[in-house]
Amino acid sequence: MVLGGKTRVVEGSVTPSYLVMIQFPSFEMAENWYDSNEYKDLKALRLSATTSTGVIMEGLPV
Repeated sequence: MVLGGKTRVVEGSVTPSYLVMIQFPSFEMAENWYDSNEYKDLKALRLSATTSTGVIMEGLPV
C-alpha cells in the first residue's frame, strides 16, 4: 500500500491532494473487493464524505 506523500504531476492535468494505492493479487480481486458487500457500507460513507477519483488498473509484474 502507498499512502499520501509528495506528488509531482509531470504529464496531464491530474491534481492529487492525497493519493492512496492498494495492491491486489489480480485485477479481478480488486474488482471483487470494490463491489463486495463487506465494503459496501464503508464505500457509501467514504463517497458521501469525500470528492475522489477511483481507478482499478492492471499492472505488470516487475
